[in-house]
Order: sequence, then C-alpha cells, then structure tokens
Amino acid sequence: MKKSKYSDYENYILLCENSKGFKLNYSHFLNFVEVRKFMKQIANVGSDTFNYEGNIYNKKITSADAQRMLDNLFNYNRCDYAMYRTVANQIKVPV
Repeated sequence: MKKSKYSDYENYILLCENSKGFKLNYSHFLNFVEVRKFMKQIANVGSDTFNYEGNIYNKKITSADAQRMLDNLFNYNRCDYAMYRTVANQIKVPV
C-alpha cells in the first residue's frame, strides 16, 4: 500500500514501529504534527533565521537536514529521534 492511503495517525503508528524514541499515544502524535509543521518551515527557508507563527527563530538544523527528515518520514516512516528532539525543544513541544 502506498503511504498516501494511510491517515496521518496511521503513519505515526508506523513511525513509532520504525524509529526508536517515539511514544505511541495520541497526545504525542499531536505534538509530532506540530514539530513536522515547524520542520517544513525550516526546509523551505534558505536563511538561518525565519518567522514561524509570529516568532523569529534561528535554525537549530539546516534546511537540508529538515528536508531529509521530511523525505524519510514521507517515504519510509522513519525519523532521526535526536534531530526531532532538537527541533521539538526549540519550539517547546514535549517529546
């Protein structure tokens, strides 16, 4: 089955099975969605600073790293937990 046939939550369940560190419950899924949204912003901005929901942030990871994480999520339901945690901590989302 192609990934597009799964819901976001089903993809998160697969991510939890394929990657260490992620917790399988709905509140962690909602946090993950917020971090993924932030990662998309990082991936799409070329400069070291950017605006996200009215706040200015300095990138803790590169645009290329963010894009690679998003590609791995989309294609393989895998994510580097250490890098995910770095991004989540930047916007104060519990992991």
